[in-house]
Amino acid sequence: MEKLFIKVVFFLLLFQITAAQESLCVYKVNGTVTLNKKTKSLSKGMLIQKKDNIKLSSKSKLILIDDKGSVFALNKPGSYTFKTILTSKKNTESSALTAKYFSFIWSELTNEKKEKKAIAGVFRGNVLMKYPPNNASIEGLKIIFKWENDLETSQYLFICNLEDKLLLKIETKSNEMGFYLDNEIFENEKNLKWVVTNEEFPNLKNIPFYSFKTLTYDEYEQIIKEHQSLIDELNSLGLTQQEINEAFCEFYGICSEE
Repeated sequence: MEKLFIKVVFFLLLFQITAAQESLCVYKVNGTVTLNKKTKSLSKGMLIQKKDNIKLSSKSKLILIDDKGSVFALNKPGSYTFKTILTSKKNTESSALTAKYFSFIWSELTNEKKEKKAIAGVFRGNVLMKYPPNNASIEGLKIIFKWENDLETSQYLFICNLEDKLLLKIETKSNEMGFYLDNEIFENEKNLKWVVTNEEFPNLKNIPFYSFKTLTYDEYEQIIKEHQSLIDELNSLGLTQQEINEAFCEFYGICSEE
């Protein structure tokens, strides 16, 4: 009788979870994971719906997330329904911090914000800059600026200090450019801002800049120590060191150029 009661409670809880959960988003795939008995492989950012079934091949792994930041991890070969996926929810020690990070990633992957984030009054759709992100802190020997470019026309990279003094202007047809941090621009100024435009002579006071600052190695290490619990949890999920560095850059704006 007691076993029957436990089973009933389990299935009621599973029903409640499934009823509330509409979809999951693919966060990481290792190996071959296919959707609905097809040869189409899953990739980061794809959504798994209630009606879907997935299949993991041998030595494959899959991490999914939901809109609340919960994490679901599969690492055994076989077929999984949506309901069985929900039973693979991971328990994390610092769940609030981890949930906040993965909830942010959900929003980014599912594009819920859809360019609603304004930067200096201009929507993201008018901004070409990609990396470093706005308000980033950079550690390393160099910094590589990346932006959108169709590679057909010239674009212009501007770097200024926070007092709007122009320190560098370069014309290029590339979509990235690197500078060593021993360059006098970065040695003399720790807090800077940058922009890429299609105009050769824009009004720099009327366009959105991305700001950033440089960090010493000791400053970077201190910040990392303060977030060690999150790093440990990302490690336990199977993320590589590079993926963890990218996660910190994306979520906290703390970026390391190794």
